Amino acid sequence: MKHLFFHGPSGAGKSFAIARAAAEAGMACKGFCSRKADDGFVYLGPAGAPAPADAAHRVGCISVRPPAGDAARFDALGTALLADVNPGDLVLMDEIGFLERDAATFSRRVLELLDRTDIRIIGVCRADRDTPLLLRLSAHPQVAQQAVERTPASREAADRAARARLRFEKTRDVPAARRSQKGRLRRPFSVRVPTRRRSLPWRSRRCASPRLPACGAHPRACARRRTP
Repeated sequence: MKHLFFHGPSGAGKSFAIARAAAEAGMACKGFCSRKADDGFVYLGPAGAPAPADAAHRVGCISVRPPAGDAARFDALGTALLADVNPGDLVLMDEIGFLERDAATFSRRVLELLDRTDIRIIGVCRADRDTPLLLRLSAHPQVAQQAVERTPASREAADRAARARLRFEKTRDVPAARRSQKGRLRRPFSVRVPTRRRSLPWRSRRCASPRLPACGAHPRACARRRTP
C-alpha cells in the first residue's frame, strides 16, 4: 500500500484527519508536526503532540514576504525527528511545504523514508508550491495524494482513507485471516463435509431376528421371545 499525503486549503481538516486516525488506532507515531502560531512563526515538534512554542523549535516565519525558513534548524531538528524509524512504524509528516526548500539534509531524509515499503507514512503537503522536495514527492511511485476540501463529504473521505492505512498496518502481520473490503478480519473459509450416520451399537438394538439364539448375550431382547 502506498504512502498517503493530503493536500488542500487551510482549515479543510487535513491535520485533524491523520491525528484522529492515529489516536483511534492507538499506535505510537514517529515523525514531525508543525504548528503555526498567532505571531506568524512556525514551530516543529514530534508527531502526536503540540509543537513547543520556543526558540529551539522555531523553523520559520510566514508573517513576512516572502516567508522565510530556517534551513539549518530544519536539517538539525527535522532530521532528528525522522532518525529512529523501525520497520512497521507509522510516520506522520505534517506538513511538507516551502519553508524547508533549502534544507538539503532534511529533504534527503524524507525521500529515503518514502522509498521504504516496510513502514506507513501519512502526511500533509502543499500542492500550490513547486519546491524540489514537493516535485519529487508528487512524482514518487510510492506516494498517493488526495485532495481535501472544506466540505463534510471530503472530510469523511479523508478520514476513511487515513483509517484504511492504519487498519492495513495493524492486520498485515496476520496472513491466516481473510480480510474483507472494509479491512475487517474474518476466519478462514472451511467446508463442512457431511458424515454418514452411524448405526447404534448392537447392545442397544432389539433382537428382532428369529434366527438369533435366545442366549444371555441379549438379556432384554431375547427374554421376550423365550417360550415357556
